[in-house]
Amino acid sequence: MKRKIIQQGNNTLTITLPRPWANEHALKAGMEVDVECLGPSMLVHAGQRKAVRTATLDVSSMDRTSLMLWIRGLYRQGVDDITVTWKDQTVMHYRTGKPVKVIAAIHLEVSRLIGAEILEEAEHSCRIRCIAGQPLDDLDAMLRKIYHQLRQVATDFGNGLKERQWDLLAATEEKHDTITKFTSYCLRLLNKQGAVGTAASLQYVSINAVDIIVDAYKYAARDLVEHKPKMSPKAAEMMLRICDFTQEFASTAFSEKSAHASELLRKRDIFLRDLRERGPKLTGSELLEVTRLSQVLQVMWELLGARLGMMDAIK
Repeated sequence: MKRKIIQQGNNTLTITLPRPWANEHALKAGMEVDVECLGPSMLVHAGQRKAVRTATLDVSSMDRTSLMLWIRGLYRQGVDDITVTWKDQTVMHYRTGKPVKVIAAIHLEVSRLIGAEILEEAEHSCRIRCIAGQPLDDLDAMLRKIYHQLRQVATDFGNGLKERQWDLLAATEEKHDTITKFTSYCLRLLNKQGAVGTAASLQYVSINAVDIIVDAYKYAARDLVEHKPKMSPKAAEMMLRICDFTQEFASTAFSEKSAHASELLRKRDIFLRDLRERGPKLTGSELLEVTRLSQVLQVMWELLGARLGMMDAIK
């Protein structure tokens, strides 16, 4: 939205407020609004703006993953201003066994957080500011985007597994980061805008669980790409069934028909029974890959419970 700048007198520049927005917040002539200048941007708050939440984080004793998860957690809680400090310039990345620069890990995590920017950067500290704000009404659109991307992850993982397309499987990592970006933002919205009640609690649990599901796909894809194991048709078929289950789950995420949830639960139980029967016939590496990915079934079982609790039948 663009607004024309109007000059009043010699030194005063003014812009008009959009009428629909002013009406929505019952603003009238003579009332005051709160204005916050953030570099080239300016935020206008109707009424009294909530106090800026701040936090200081010393990451000197952390590893790369802990550092990134801690920053993500503060962002999700709704913290607006995060000061990060450290002593040594590197932290250990346990998965690779190599040290990485602290500031590089911080930049990577901040790039995954919508509306977050590094405003100040020094040798042993930096300051992160989170300025993104969006009405809670947009949460539904964000959730639909998340589930669409989850369905795409499962589809591409299945195709990559069937055709042994390692590049397609490797792309799971980037899809994971995109989903994490949106789930973090949705959780921040819920915390920042003070959503309360049973529905909000169930939404929070559901959003957070999607993170766990896409993590399982990321780690499974990473392992397949690294080791490129030969899989028997039975093992591959079981992993593809998990992908199909995930696609169906994501496709019916906003369905209010309990029959959809019941059918998914039925298929889950059949899969687990087949896994117990076929497990002894799989090689050790095959069983590892199948069971690693099958953990998403338990997470989706929990999500189905949350979904049933949010249906109109329970109010």
